[in-house]
Amino acid sequence: MNYWWVSQNKTFQQEIGGGYMWSPKTNSKGGAVQSYINMTKLTVGDVVLSFYKQKIQHIGYVTYNARTSPKPEEFGTSGAGWSDTGWIVPVDWKPLTNPFRPKDYMDILSPLLSKKHAPIRPNGAGNLAYLFSIEPPLAEKIFSISGFNADEINSFPAIDFARPEILEKQEEGLVQAILNDTSISATEKKAVVNARRGQGRFKSNLEQVESKCRLTGVSDRRFLIASHIKAWSECDTNAERLDGYNGLLMSPSADRLFDRGFISFDDNGNVLISSRIEVGLLLELGMKELTNVGHFREKQRQYLKFHRTVIFKK
Repeated sequence: MNYWWVSQNKTFQQEIGGGYMWSPKTNSKGGAVQSYINMTKLTVGDVVLSFYKQKIQHIGYVTYNARTSPKPEEFGTSGAGWSDTGWIVPVDWKPLTNPFRPKDYMDILSPLLSKKHAPIRPNGAGNLAYLFSIEPPLAEKIFSISGFNADEINSFPAIDFARPEILEKQEEGLVQAILNDTSISATEKKAVVNARRGQGRFKSNLEQVESKCRLTGVSDRRFLIASHIKAWSECDTNAERLDGYNGLLMSPSADRLFDRGFISFDDNGNVLISSRIEVGLLLELGMKELTNVGHFREKQRQYLKFHRTVIFKK
């Protein structure tokens, strides 16, 4: 579990009310920004402290890893200067019983601030950035001041297999952008949109590459899902969304595990299991002895590298 601090002054109502965090991927000049890069480092189970109106007011539990998302429409003019594409992270927000101003407690908080990329300055003023990593001693002190019982964190769900509705909403934004694209034909649009659900041309292309679920051995295609390796929403081009090498045929339970980053594969076919899931649960879900699933082709390896880097939860 990692701890984070998010400064949400402009969009706290939309993000807290909508159950998510959103940031651009780059600054207005296309440059990298550490606080935006931090969005990709969040994993299921991480805890986020929400700071707005000069107070720490909510605590959040990350329920899904970052995915590409259009800027939420509900931001309106609040996000006028931001890129139209960014990262979205679903979060289960809970209000703190005793929200407080860090500025009133800097005598005990200041010594716990990191020297680099701290969310606030020694005088209590907030730094102008979005998401900050914070060390456990600072998080624990904030819990103590706010009256939050840190043991409550253990009552949060360990794994959330249900795909959050907020991601569905944001993917619909990508679908609409594809449908509005005048540079591609209606036939191509249909194929790309169907690929989102593992259907149509994408599934046909995938079946030329894979013949069964590598994790369960199921080969009856009525019970297999055409699963993207590099998620549909993360693909840079429509060609990637339709590429049969960007997929695996999987049984439903295996698909959920892979999609949520609890399982991945190295280039040699060795199974990688996240530290965030018990091996016993994998057996209950029908996974066999998870050691090696066989050879992957070079094009598949390129997509698997993305999965290990962005989606897999070590």
